[in-house]
Amino acid sequence: MSLPSGDMQFYDHAIPALPVGTYQIQVSHDIVGVTDANIPDQTQQFIVRGPRFSLPANQVYSLFPPDNSSGSYEEKLPQIIFTSRVLPWELELSGMERNVPWMALLVLQENEITGGDPKSSTKSLASTVANVFNDIDSSIIKPDIPIASISDEEQQALCQTVIVDGAVFQQILPTSLELPYLAHCREVNLDQKAVTTHANNGLFSILLSSRFPWVQNVAQEASGKNIVHLVSLEGFEAYLSEKPPAIPTGKKVRLFSLASWSFICLPDGGQTFSALVANLAAAGNATLDRLRLKLPVDAPTDTSNPAHIVQDYLARGYVGLNYEVQTGESSFALYRGPLTPDLPGTIQKSQPFYSPAAATIYDARIGVFDLSLAVAWQIGRSLALADQHFSTRMLDFRNKGHAIVDLLHEYLAYANLDTTASYSRIVQSNLVHNMFIDLLRTDILTDVGTIAQGSRQTTGTATQNGTTRSVASDPITILRELLGQADVQQTLAQATVDDIEPIATWLGRLKLLYTVPFHHLVPDPQLLPVESIRFCYFDYNWIEALYDGAVSIGMQTSRDVLYQGVMNNVLSDAVDLVVLQMRAKLLGKSIDQSTQPANTDTPIAGLLIRSALVSGWPGLTIHPTQNNAPLSILRMDRLAPDILFCLFLGIPDAVTLSEPQEGLQFGVDDLGQLDLRAVSGTTVGTEIGVKWQIFDVDKQRPLDTYRRPGTDRVLKIHTTVGQDLVTDLQTQIYSKEALTSSSFALQMISAPEQIRFA
Repeated sequence: MSLPSGDMQFYDHAIPALPVGTYQIQVSHDIVGVTDANIPDQTQQFIVRGPRFSLPANQVYSLFPPDNSSGSYEEKLPQIIFTSRVLPWELELSGMERNVPWMALLVLQENEITGGDPKSSTKSLASTVANVFNDIDSSIIKPDIPIASISDEEQQALCQTVIVDGAVFQQILPTSLELPYLAHCREVNLDQKAVTTHANNGLFSILLSSRFPWVQNVAQEASGKNIVHLVSLEGFEAYLSEKPPAIPTGKKVRLFSLASWSFICLPDGGQTFSALVANLAAAGNATLDRLRLKLPVDAPTDTSNPAHIVQDYLARGYVGLNYEVQTGESSFALYRGPLTPDLPGTIQKSQPFYSPAAATIYDARIGVFDLSLAVAWQIGRSLALADQHFSTRMLDFRNKGHAIVDLLHEYLAYANLDTTASYSRIVQSNLVHNMFIDLLRTDILTDVGTIAQGSRQTTGTATQNGTTRSVASDPITILRELLGQADVQQTLAQATVDDIEPIATWLGRLKLLYTVPFHHLVPDPQLLPVESIRFCYFDYNWIEALYDGAVSIGMQTSRDVLYQGVMNNVLSDAVDLVVLQMRAKLLGKSIDQSTQPANTDTPIAGLLIRSALVSGWPGLTIHPTQNNAPLSILRMDRLAPDILFCLFLGIPDAVTLSEPQEGLQFGVDDLGQLDLRAVSGTTVGTEIGVKWQIFDVDKQRPLDTYRRPGTDRVLKIHTTVGQDLVTDLQTQIYSKEALTSSSFALQMISAPEQIRFA
């Protein structure tokens, strides 16, 4: 059962059943009652693999502070979020408890890293695993790992390393008592988040640093660049003790770097979540909050003035584009994509668009073509033709439908069956073949003569069992009458349901604009400038033209057109159902079978965000509401690292953007305090009204009580000697039980930031 929207669940850890390593299964047999029976023991070796010296990029969900960002991060602990809930505990450290993570997050200044690739922003070194262990430089301490435990494949693998000053390494490395508090697992609801390729059901693991960032000193022109390395602790178990072996002066430590990034910590301002949302709020409250170009001057009041007409088009989201007409002349045309600043009216049409020319609109007032729907039609057709699987399925669907109609027509012509049960029976049981066999058993010449005589009738009636049906020789009339019957349509829908499903899925993705190129959605960069949010409506006219173009492929005869028209409602309902269920399927959620197809009378609204907010906080939460009730999100995807696109079923009167729960920051408030929270009972997670000071007022460094001796900004989280943060927090929240990693995280987490657009 998934968590309610807005809730999150903390777990101390998610330890896999078997850590990374080599294992052996041995099977022996004990046979009783049989003499001289001997079955040899069987032994099978197997290996549990996982990251060890490098980490696949898709294992990292997000970073904080964001890579290459600048902001006021001085009171926040850097963190990394993994898509795997078990990653920090996959490898077992020698002599350590299973809840001790095998990795640590080290925050370093540039001068604390030795050497490094000058082309690397994080001063990491590329190498192979074998070269790291074969390095004979005696001034560098390497991981103490027996080379025999490293497979040949692992030795030849590429890796990244970082060389750190030995004294710095000992100052900032967490102890085995502290490491469990720096990692935990968290479960969140994914309903209001962009769809990602990570199928983790909302479960993430988080690893924190115990060192606060170094702040840029503007007066001394000192750089505030911080470099963060996620390092493996395998082979450094001896240094995780509270009394580790001393590293001689001048010695350096080489660690395997599993991930790294850098950021600049400014005294205040910059690309923090609050600063970015404030910037979006300023844009959202201005007149440019909708998806349209800025008007350079006010429109003339005379509505017949061409300048007024052009201004009106721009205000409605149109852009002007070059237009090469078929005669070869260069002209100018208007275009608007499916996302509009105002809710468009519905264009009444008696039949689908069968060509782009049919969808072209001409404004005689200014002598300019509106090619919006014509372009939509052509996009749909081009995308359909480009997809061989879809075009083949569409052709097969029509051919199968034609075959079924022929079957029904032939049998009805000779057997006079006209009940729904009969239609289904005909399709399911090859009755036409049986009919032909019956004809052979009788006087076939007489029957054929009778059939030929009947086929030459122009009009008339046929009566059987009291039922009268019209008979016509015109094949189009016959086909139209047959397809016009509701029970025939129902039979066709049932017989072709398996063929319709993949077609409807493809068309559903098309309707949600998954396959439409972005430059057709936003045809001018000025519609969506950097650091902006733009609200919009969904133009059903554009979408229907897109749909008409896609289903037009393979229609060569009037019979194809007639069949498509009859089956359009069946196909359209299937497509609309796909539109409603698409996001749930992508999120791996169960589908509500009672869901009804979307009604085209229900408007769809959406938004586009182009901001560092999207790239820096990939789990950004969007919550649309109407009269305080949540609206369904039809689509929510990142179209680019910094562009987020959402579609809502209905028009929200408010949209709230919230900091992602899985990426909530850890640290203190502007006064260097923590707002303590309850860790048990029905009020778990709520503030208990106690503020606990752990930083000095100027936020220059943690108080001496909670700062590791000899360091500047490293927290003393837990120790067996003297006061520490965990012990004192337990006293302050009146907990009878010792704090675990999840309850510690609950105290250190900062209140989420959010912004509401109404």
